[in-house]
Amino acid sequence: MLTLIDAGRPVQVAARIDGERVAIPAADVERALGWTLTPEGLCGAGMCIPLPEGTSVGSDEIELAALAQVLDRGSIP
Repeated sequence: MLTLIDAGRPVQVAARIDGERVAIPAADVERALGWTLTPEGLCGAGMCIPLPEGTSVGSDEIELAALAQVLDRGSIP
């Protein structure tokens, strides 16, 4: 488990850790942050933000570092 903090609100999410890479299930990202992983990128708030090449771990996961970068938020390794 991993804790995401969004607008001061902590949310527990599942996480898969592989070396330095941390992947979070897309369903948990949507539940915790309101953003949906789609073929177009990360979508929410009426817009889609393309993900940089190679950041999506799978069709149902996203790397924490990529998520923080795309949403312009910090992360603690």
